[in-house]
Amino acid sequence: MFDLKSKGALVTGSSRGIGHAIAEALAAQGANVVISARSQVACDEVAAAINLGTGGRATAANIGAKADIEAFRTTRHSMEWPFRFR
Repeated sequence: MFDLKSKGALVTGSSRGIGHAIAEALAAQGANVVISARSQVACDEVAAAINLGTGGRATAANIGAKADIEAFRTTRHSMEWPFRFR
């Protein structure tokens, strides 16, 4: 396909179904993927599976509560992972 190394992708609804498949495909092309859904447990499971099997990296973000979204938004720049959003 194409090379997404050092590119960041935020995939909502990526704990299952089409979103999960999209997140896996992006990570397989080298993208750093943020897994987001309403369940933190599901996000963690998908991120762990992607990190084991692809060339990309994944981290989990729970979008089920406004406080969690705000925490992700305000801390993503200080976290030690190579995501760049523009």
